[in-house]
Amino acid sequence: TFQTDFEGFRNSTDIRGADIVFIGDSFTEAGNLPEPETFVARTGRSLGESVRNLGRASYCPSEELVILKRYGIRCHPSIVVWQFCENNDLEEEVNFQTWKDRGRPPVDFGAGLDRTSAWRRRSPTYQLFQRLRRHEPWPLSGQFFDAQGHAHRVLFEKLPDASNRPAQHAGWPLMEQALSKGADLLGRQGIHPVILLIPKKIRVMGHSVDFNPPAASGLPQDWDLRPEETMACYLSRECADLDVQFVDATPQLKASAARGELVYLPMDTHLSSQGHAVVAELLVDAIQGSGVNAQNQRND
Repeated sequence: TFQTDFEGFRNSTDIRGADIVFIGDSFTEAGNLPEPETFVARTGRSLGESVRNLGRASYCPSEELVILKRYGIRCHPSIVVWQFCENNDLEEEVNFQTWKDRGRPPVDFGAGLDRTSAWRRRSPTYQLFQRLRRHEPWPLSGQFFDAQGHAHRVLFEKLPDASNRPAQHAGWPLMEQALSKGADLLGRQGIHPVILLIPKKIRVMGHSVDFNPPAASGLPQDWDLRPEETMACYLSRECADLDVQFVDATPQLKASAARGELVYLPMDTHLSSQGHAVVAELLVDAIQGSGVNAQNQRND
């Protein structure tokens, strides 16, 4: 559980104006960590600027654009950090577009299902734990040894596949369109955008674990995406075309994992507190490097 503000977003205090607004999905909302440990709070503390978390679990960029228009702009920020997710943004874009094409019907959670039950049915993280409760052997797992030599069992949802490749995926044009519209809106408002990409867990931790024998025996040598196939490659090009600042957290998270930092939660698909610290440091460097001083711009 976590505390929400007057509009239902993950903020422990009601704040109507903020120097920096964050939009994104569950990686930004970060409901699995105490609020002070999130990259939103860490970034604000490091820069000495006010922040508002408008992240919402399971949202895709097209939905996040709605959040930006309805709630983010009203905060009059000087900077907007827009977090993208390699894990499921492409698939969620297709789901959202399908819902719109059907005339935006009331969301059907299934016969007799409440929101919690519906979430359990569709959440990769919950299904991971469901498999564990049935004591079935988890097919894709390994041992991670941290810098102190302690072993951690790490579970992965699945290997990268077509759902993580923008090429020929129906979700990419939708994502591209949302980013373009958002960049145009922010540009007209004089707001500096920072696009942040959080990679899929296995693409970071999978290079630093000893996979269990069943997984290792069936693991192809080229299981990871090629650089030109990644969402980072596509977003980098799009952001360059739009003249928008782009931060790919993948290289630094990989480097941190290689040093023995457990940057993702062992039994979850999301970042750990250490992972949030890594992302916050990247954001602080990016914002400081951009030369944008949020507080001074807001005062002006």
